[in-house]
Amino acid sequence: MQRDFNVTTQSLSGEDITIASNVQTLIVAGSTTAWEEAEKQTLRSFVDGGKSVLLAVEGVEVRENLQAFPAKHNLENTFSNLGLTLNDDLVVSASNEIANFRTATNTFLTPYPFWVRIQPEGVTQDIPALSQLETAMFPWVSSISIKGKAFNIMKTVPKSYTINQNFNLDPSQDFNLDIETGERIVA
Repeated sequence: MQRDFNVTTQSLSGEDITIASNVQTLIVAGSTTAWEEAEKQTLRSFVDGGKSVLLAVEGVEVRENLQAFPAKHNLENTFSNLGLTLNDDLVVSASNEIANFRTATNTFLTPYPFWVRIQPEGVTQDIPALSQLETAMFPWVSSISIKGKAFNIMKTVPKSYTINQNFNLDPSQDFNLDIETGERIVA
């Protein structure tokens, strides 16, 4: 990113949070700790000022041992006033990637429906930066609910569904991918 953009690190915690006026986009990636209301308000105010925020966070945290837990960042409703809500679920899709898994005795490759592959028809072509995108992959992605003026930029194929409890991430399970439950918005 530093090749094409002027990149800096910004702290959003503490008493007096000041974001430099030349910052146009904030990227919040992989946050796992709970945010204070004042910190979330800083994000909302930044967007209200005509600037952008990219939240690259999960609705469900997946750990190395394939155990899933609700995310602790509490950012899911930060932009509900704009019509965006991050759901605490995981998307399962018939369009998926091959994943490499290791057991105590061997390694194996398998199609893994929790690693969602977005097809070209699932990408909003109205955005120039995305118009040439052929595919995208989201491992253990949560769905997004949108209302009002918000719009999706990436969605799954119709043969997709979500789970929001009793997460079984075992790659050898039998996934029911033959039913069309509807597209899920992931970005």
